[in-house]
Amino acid sequence: MKIASRIISVALCACMAISMAVAASAASENLALGKATIDYGAHQNNHTSDNITDGCNNLADADAAQMPDQSRWAAAQTTDGVTTGEWWVGVDFGEATTFDKLVIYWEACYGKQFKIQTSDNASDWKDVTTVLTNDSANAQEIILDTPANAKYVRIFITEKANQWGVSLFELEVYNTSGEAVPPQTGVESVAIWALVLFGAACITVFCVKKVKA
Repeated sequence: MKIASRIISVALCACMAISMAVAASAASENLALGKATIDYGAHQNNHTSDNITDGCNNLADADAAQMPDQSRWAAAQTTDGVTTGEWWVGVDFGEATTFDKLVIYWEACYGKQFKIQTSDNASDWKDVTTVLTNDSANAQEIILDTPANAKYVRIFITEKANQWGVSLFELEVYNTSGEAVPPQTGVESVAIWALVLFGAACITVFCVKKVKA
């Protein structure tokens, strides 16, 4: 019985350690990185929406990498100087995904007023938060009051900083709560399966010893 208790204790400790590691990994993972993107249907030159999930979030890095599109999305420019309208760009996660934090890396023509919206079909959108007072082109962190779960997320902009096309380098999305984490891959899966096999082997050895006794 002592051997069995020790095996169970070791297994529980290992499970707790792996769970903590998985949660930490989920909190630090940019869920939007490399994902497909969508937008309202118009952009400038090569400043397409796929640039917001390529991992490059500033002009200096884009120039250093000699990216001709500067690794940013830019909406079509308004010719009459009007700064209000409707422009949007977003991410398609490919499946329902839980998140509670976004980081927007704006370009010089940043969004002054906008909403963060979610959808499961890219047609019916739900507001999850509204920003009315952004006054800077710096990186902007947005923490949701309640975690959202959706296949799509977008930035719906209704006012921009100037006459140029509203633009941003990158949209990062995180799940800091660790809730509803998708099935793990890579190192996490290997660790979990190793623990399962280890536990099975220990139980087998214990049973064999009991039978022989």
